[in-house]
Amino acid sequence: MLALVAYRESQEELDQLIQSEEYTPPDEIQMRTFQEKFHKDSQRALHRSKSRIIRWACGIAAAAVFVFAVPISADNITIFELVAQVFIDYSDISTLDGYTFEKPAEWDCEYYPTWIPNEFHYSSTGIFESSQALYFDSPSGSLAFIYVSNWRSNYSAVEQSKNLVADTIVLNGNSIPIYTDKDGSTKTIYLRTQNGTIVIDGKITKQQLTKIVQNITNL
Repeated sequence: MLALVAYRESQEELDQLIQSEEYTPPDEIQMRTFQEKFHKDSQRALHRSKSRIIRWACGIAAAAVFVFAVPISADNITIFELVAQVFIDYSDISTLDGYTFEKPAEWDCEYYPTWIPNEFHYSSTGIFESSQALYFDSPSGSLAFIYVSNWRSNYSAVEQSKNLVADTIVLNGNSIPIYTDKDGSTKTIYLRTQNGTIVIDGKITKQQLTKIVQNITNL
């Protein structure tokens, strides 16, 4: 509502400015640059606070500033379409609740998750010959973070499994498959590293899995 009020109150001033000789419409490159910056700023606003209300307030305030400060030669309603799309894309991430995970003393691998969903509580660390694992429990199921130093070079057997449905997430510009069992509850992802493979497996949402992946040390 704040953004819409700001839009209506400033419309007359914008119209006068656009019709004046002093106004020079922004070119396509300027518009694209500004929209990309606004998009990134909106993402940061969503993640900056633990309070969902504050995150949404940041977004609304950004929209109001957008309207006051930037005269647009095209239809100004595109401003609000952009804002709406940003929050459609990232509102699911804004609802994620989690905590900072501290590496256990017995974990000697350079890779470990620094963010874990609130419902999962660390239970134990498993050390094996060529792998080690962090185990987490929750009322709805378990979660495992596994590092394997000797792993097969391809996942063709996994990809061909009739019990899994592939989805993807994007990490550093690369699409990485997420394998979900057909009941939709258990998800598995394989992340190749220089000397091994990280496996994350558990009953979590795609959004939770994505955030875990985005918060792995040295990845």
